[in-house]
This record gives sequence, C-alpha cells and structure tokens, in this order.
Amino acid sequence: MILLAVLFSADFGKMREAVNGELNIAANEETNTERRGKVLDLILPVVFLIAFSILSMLYTGGLFEGASIGDAFANCDAILGLAMGIAYSVIFVELLYLPRKIVTPKEILDRLV
Repeated sequence: MILLAVLFSADFGKMREAVNGELNIAANEETNTERRGKVLDLILPVVFLIAFSILSMLYTGGLFEGASIGDAFANCDAILGLAMGIAYSVIFVELLYLPRKIVTPKEILDRLV
C-alpha cells in the first residue's frame, strides 16, 4: 500500500494540505511551553515497553508455572506477549504523565485513536 501511495504520489488529509501550501501548523496550534517533559519521560516508556514485553512473553510461555527461561521463550505466544507489553506500557505512561500534568487525558486519548 505504501508503495502504491509513493508510485502514484497519493497524499491524504494533512499531507495533502501541506503539499498544497494550505497547512499552517504554527498558526493553528498554540504552543504551551509550561508543560515540558524531561529526558526520563522519553527513556522510561521505552525501557518499560521492553521489560513488560519480555515479562509478558515469559508469562505466556509458562515461566511462572515452573518452566525454565529457555522453555518459556521457546513456548511463548510472542504476539500476545507483545500486545500485553504494549497495553501495560500505555498504562504506565498514563500513570507517569497524568499526575505531573505533562499531558491531559484528552491528549492521551487523541493519540491512542
């Protein structure tokens, strides 16, 4: 699909507006400089995504039911483990950002959709 979009120069939505010169992001969006995150706000979600994904794969492989680490990785459901890792990471990010008011609940939901 991406190949077809590139070959036929297909632009959609905001991309089409930007190509036609109609999109003015600076004028349409106000910038809020009071809510700035820190470097850890970028690093921690990635670290937790990796950790939660690995733990979820080990869980689906039966590590917590007595299997060895090697057997748990060999018998894991990788797709389910990665999906669980993503879900746990999204919850972690919400718990990390919302109390400190880095983002609003509406901004989180807008980005998830």
